[in-house]
Amino acid sequence: MLAFAFSIISWGLELREKGLYRLWDNVVYHRLLDALYYLTPQLNAMLENSSRAIGKNPIIPSPAEFTLMPFLYSFFSTSLLYGLSVWYFSRQDY
Repeated sequence: MLAFAFSIISWGLELREKGLYRLWDNVVYHRLLDALYYLTPQLNAMLENSSRAIGKNPIIPSPAEFTLMPFLYSFFSTSLLYGLSVWYFSRQDY
């Protein structure tokens, strides 16, 4: 359930410029959304770029250019999350 909830949150953060920015016109709010987007794995962006790399995506009407950046951001944020979990669980006595 948490993975599904995170995929919904990731999708919402991907569309932050079109939807979430319009909720409140505050620079701090916009920067907070940007920070959350870049600090968490970007599942939706990776899925879109993977389908662009594999072949023509019939779902997206305007073909966009493939970019490697969502994969790099996700790699670093996921590595940080795994590192924190290893540190946390290594301190526990199970």
